[in-house]
Amino acid sequence: MKRILFIISILILLLPNVFAQSRKVLSAQIATLSAKIEAINAEMNLLKEQNSNMKKEIAELQTRLSASEDEIDRLKQANEARKSVSNTSQPAPQTPATDNESHQCKATTAAGNQCSRNADPGSDYCWQHKKKYESSGTSPSGSEGNASYNGHTIQTGPRGGKYYINSKGKKVYIKR
Repeated sequence: MKRILFIISILILLLPNVFAQSRKVLSAQIATLSAKIEAINAEMNLLKEQNSNMKKEIAELQTRLSASEDEIDRLKQANEARKSVSNTSQPAPQTPATDNESHQCKATTAAGNQCSRNADPGSDYCWQHKKKYESSGTSPSGSEGNASYNGHTIQTGPRGGKYYINSKGKKVYIKR
């Protein structure tokens, strides 16, 4: 028993010396922690200021949005009023279709789509394609029909080049 008491008393005397830190080390740690706290407080104040600015901006944008929605509603009402006035007016009498009415050009564009312009009166083509197809007498597809080359039908391209379609579906131009 005496031994146990002796061992415990030695441990009690040694423990404070083993785990104790010097005042200089503790002061240094306190200083670094204080600096970190100050930096965090500064950053928190900056974030609070940014949050406040964003709340003001949101309020301003909501006001502008509300004003825009009011303007849209006002314009819609004005448009509906204009439509109702035009609907109550006398409709124009419909006339039967004549040959002079415009219709869509029958030519095909380079992209392969039908031309979107209206045809000139008395013609199947617009002002641009009329020159190309009506003066030369060729059809919009550019084929000549009666000419052949090595068993293939010769076709004429938009710039006058002669070609035929090979077995793979590719254009093969004929040298002049």
